[in-house]
Amino acid sequence: MKRVVVAGTVNRDLLVYPDGRRRESLGGLVYSLATLALLYGRELEILPVCWVGEELHNSLPEFLEQLPGVSTTGLSFCREPANQVTLEIHNDLRKVETLRGGVPPLTTEMLAPWLPADGLLLNFTSGSDMSQTTTGWALTNCGGLSLVDLHSLTLDAPAVGRRSLRLLPAWREWVRGADILQLAEAETWSLTGEPEPERAQLLDLIRDTIAATVDRMVVTRGERGLLAGERDREPFELPAVPREGSGDTTGCGDVTGAALLGALLLGRSFREALQIAVRAAAVKAAGQGIGSVLKLERQREVILA
Repeated sequence: MKRVVVAGTVNRDLLVYPDGRRRESLGGLVYSLATLALLYGRELEILPVCWVGEELHNSLPEFLEQLPGVSTTGLSFCREPANQVTLEIHNDLRKVETLRGGVPPLTTEMLAPWLPADGLLLNFTSGSDMSQTTTGWALTNCGGLSLVDLHSLTLDAPAVGRRSLRLLPAWREWVRGADILQLAEAETWSLTGEPEPERAQLLDLIRDTIAATVDRMVVTRGERGLLAGERDREPFELPAVPREGSGDTTGCGDVTGAALLGALLLGRSFREALQIAVRAAAVKAAGQGIGSVLKLERQREVILA
């Protein structure tokens, strides 16, 4: 059985909706873990490597142990508070994030017992998940297929207050050695400084990145689907699958990356794996919080078709 190591940060999310409703939910890395488990847990061993903040010492292991294929042996428990993320959701494209508290960064010593592995998913769900040195070490020692989701690495980290996109001039060094780079369309500003890139500009970014840095790249675009490319082939566009319901897109990128990596590890082509990923993301977008990801299991056969 193939093993995939998933590294990042588990959050405690408070989702605040336009109508004033508030929902508390596990967030961050659990979206990736639940997706891998519910779609591929019968065929993959899924090993999260992350810190567990004090408030989650009991609830997080209990949650993960219910997921098929997930091992909790890579969890490290600390006395620092878990990351608390408040997301003010204005619409699918506009969300305001505030981060409070936080666990320490991951270290090479925490990752070393579990690498090499068949797959490695580095999902920057806090932005301070690990240093550039640790990231480079993990990618060098992965030994298998690796995916980096830049995600919150593209956000600044004020001591108090709301987060905003930041320029990331050394981004190529962060992802060098990865097989796949993933990020959202808005997050490409951190790479290019272009606030509202046209489709053609995004395709050029994918071409340039594949030529110089990674083998494959994915830019997610919400209800417009995604743009993707792989080495020695022209980039292409894949439309989104319409969602059924009035949910929100929080966690959809995490679902996309996990579904993509799992499908590739199990032998699907890049395009086939991306089609699985957009179907899985549509299921997530139809609901709210981590609970909507649990619906992947009921629709597994359709998603993987």
